[in-house]
Order: sequence, then C-alpha cells, then structure tokens
Amino acid sequence: MIHLSDKNSKIDAVIELTRSKSESNRALILKTLLKDSIHINNLSDSDDTKALMEALNEYQDSDEINVGHAGTTFRFLTAFLAIQPAGSWILTGSERMKERPIKVMVDALRIMGAKIEYLGKDGFPPLKIQGTSFISNEVSIDAGVSSQYISALMMVGTNIQGGLKIRLDGKITSLPYLMMTFSMMEELGVGVSIDLEEQLITIEEKRKVANQVVNIEGDWSAASYWYSLVALGEIGSQIKLLGLNQTSRQGDARIKSYFEQLGVESSFDVGTWTLTKISEPELKLLQLDLSDTPDVAQTLVCACAGLGVGVDFTGLHTLRIKETDRLMALQNELEKFNIRIEVPSNHQLFMKAEQVLSEPKEAIATYKDHRMAMAFAPLAMKAKVAIEHEEVVSKSYPSFWNDLKKVLNVGS
Repeated sequence: MIHLSDKNSKIDAVIELTRSKSESNRALILKTLLKDSIHINNLSDSDDTKALMEALNEYQDSDEINVGHAGTTFRFLTAFLAIQPAGSWILTGSERMKERPIKVMVDALRIMGAKIEYLGKDGFPPLKIQGTSFISNEVSIDAGVSSQYISALMMVGTNIQGGLKIRLDGKITSLPYLMMTFSMMEELGVGVSIDLEEQLITIEEKRKVANQVVNIEGDWSAASYWYSLVALGEIGSQIKLLGLNQTSRQGDARIKSYFEQLGVESSFDVGTWTLTKISEPELKLLQLDLSDTPDVAQTLVCACAGLGVGVDFTGLHTLRIKETDRLMALQNELEKFNIRIEVPSNHQLFMKAEQVLSEPKEAIATYKDHRMAMAFAPLAMKAKVAIEHEEVVSKSYPSFWNDLKKVLNVGS
C-alpha cells in the first residue's frame, strides 16, 4: 500500500514521460511481420510491452504463451499466431483476461480460415491456435467493440497472400487508435488505405521493408495524470512534460482541450509541453463524448470530483471490459470520498457538480487496474490518500510513483 499527501499546493516540476505502449506494441508486431527491418527507439518499459516482446522472441520455440493482464498483447498475438504458416499454441492470460471477450476477433479470423478453439468458456480466453497459410484476403468485423481487433487485422494483413480488405460494420469505436496503426504502417512504406465513408480498410501484402526507424513518443494517456495534478493545484502550478511531440498520432493528446476547460493551459516549445493552471474552472458541468479517448475517463472523473465540477460523459461502452469494470470501480472508490456518481447505462456516467470531497477513511482499491491507481493519485492534492496494490502501475508506467515524488509526499 502507498500513502500520498500534498507536498506543495503550487506545483513546479519537470517530468520525463514514460513511452507509449500503444505505439511500442504496434512497432514490435510490425517489426516481426516485416522481417526485423525496423529499428525501434525509446521502446516502452511497461509490463504489456515486455510481455509482447517476450512472446515474439519465444513463440517459435514454445507451445504455450501466457500474457498475464496484457489485453492488447493478447489481441495482437491472436491474429499474429493465426496467420503463421505452421505451429500450434495455447494462448492464455490472467484470471481477469479469461473474463475479457475475444469472440468478435475469433469469429472474424475463423471466417478467414484461421484454426482457433476455445479451451474454456466460448468467446473468452484461453485459446488454442493452429497456424495456417490458408487465410482469405477479405473479412468483415464489428467495428464497435474494440479498435484493437481491427488494428491486429490491419497489421497481419501485410503477411496475407494478396493482402487484406477489412469491412467495418457499425460505428467505429476508438478511431484514433486505428489511425495510429494506419499512420505507423504508412510511414514504414506499407500500402494501406482507409475509406471512412465506405468503412473499408485495404492492406497490401508486404513481407519486408527497407531499413526503417520508429521513434516511440511519450505516452499521452500517462500525461493525463500530470494534467490532473496541475488542475488540482493552485493557480500558477506548472509541470513541464518531456518526450511528447507537438503533433501526435495518439488520440489521447486531446486531453489538452479537455483540461483547458478545467483551467489548464498547454504550450509547446523545443520538445517540451508546459502545463500551467491559469484559472479555476468556470464551467459547472463537463460534457464529453469519450468514445475516441476512453483511457482518460477515470482521470477526468477524478479531477472533476476534486474540483467540484460535474460530468456528463458518454462513449464509455468499452470501460466495462477493460482490466476491471471501470464504471463500477469508479462508483465504488469515489464513494469513499463522499462523491456519488451515476451510471445510467453502459456507455454513460453522470456526476453532479459541487459535491464536497471528504478524506477517505479506507484505502483506494485498484482492482488490478493500473489506471485506477494513477487516476486517483492526484486527489492527494485535496486529501490524504492510501492506494492498495500500487505495483499495478507497472502495466503501463513503471516509474509513476518515483516521478510522483516530485510533487507529492509518497510513502509506504
């Protein structure tokens, strides 16, 4: 358990951000598919990326792969292993992973000719995957469940004879993550096109590229916790974030505009984003559709709770199937601060304005979810906070607590 308290209500710090695991994991899959002709700079040191790197290094000599809690890794490997010309693998993970649905992706791969069996409950891990070269080059998939399914198909399309056409059914969720995959493939010289009007993605067959370098940017999802800290500090509080680009392929870079409504100004100069609290928020209710940026939902809800700002968020349908049921977890843990939220449906969360934050008498549970730990930590600007199982942050941001010592008192 870790204990947090306010060190100085006017923040001033410089933070070298952890690198994006989303970019890192895509780069690793593409590097393997394109015959190691890619050099990756600044790879993420997150557990998820380490799990994927280990699996890609060992899959040819192993018949069982356990990815633990790494959901992106599981989804990317499902498609990757399915299109291998030979081999058989059991792909499994933690108990929570076995509760996270994979049916939409398995159905699509099976239609393409993949040989995949469920070893437990239908629609969920673990899977038995038999590699095959008999894969068709057209598939349709429900676009409203997880963008990671589609990104996985896009990347393995490079190794399918004749390439791959992916038809997207329904409203696309987390579109920026698809565009991240598109952008990285295009920059590597892979022929890829996306027609959003027709909802059609076309990937050319490409098994090797000329030597390429991929530079992994800092993680904008991780940046959200520093925005929250600045928002909860005094006017004049400032944090400089290193490692982020001026223009980013990451959808969570939208937090600049979200937190601008909460009084935080962002400015860029010579490789550094400077976050400055210039005012208390004027709005009473923050209304956002977060269907493109669900990973910052917890951060925003906690920040608004600390500021007395109400929220009306939609587009949250993927939060039920993350590392935990994040909507339920937010309800449970904010209640410890005497903050009540309503979840009228699977995609919406509502919190009334001007609720008064109380110091919690119990520790904050993390539910084995890295984002629960990091989203709640900034509330220590307003009240002493204890957080259970603080080690969960290693899933995406291993140095988080050390970095946090620059602005908060952090003790065990």
